[in-house]
Amino acid sequence: MKSPTHGRLLIKLAAIGPYLREKKSTKGHYFFDSLITCVNAKKSPESREFWGWWMVLELDNDAPLLIYGIGRYDADGQWINEIPPENALAEVHQNLEHFQVLLAKAMKEHFDMSLPEAFEARSDQQPAFLADQA
Repeated sequence: MKSPTHGRLLIKLAAIGPYLREKKSTKGHYFFDSLITCVNAKKSPESREFWGWWMVLELDNDAPLLIYGIGRYDADGQWINEIPPENALAEVHQNLEHFQVLLAKAMKEHFDMSLPEAFEARSDQQPAFLADQA
């Protein structure tokens, strides 16, 4: 089967919901994230940090690859590897699992592509572009 084009992938992945970060995605590497719960709602909106997840879908290998991380999205727009408190962690996991179902369904429906189970990245496995998120 012919691989989908980068443009077509972007359109279909963006249609899943507010997860795709097009500016951080390149051909073969698609970046998603979700900010689930505020770390401290008493801070001003521009200073708030969030617990959430990020995920990368890599399609430039022989088989698709899904890597994700869970942590804190800081006020500077950086993902920090930090385990959320238990109540926030449950919400983050629930949202991440929901997204994975949506992503798998979209990839199968639009591109007849099955995705593997995602694996959690170690801190030293984060994609290099996450360090340049500013």
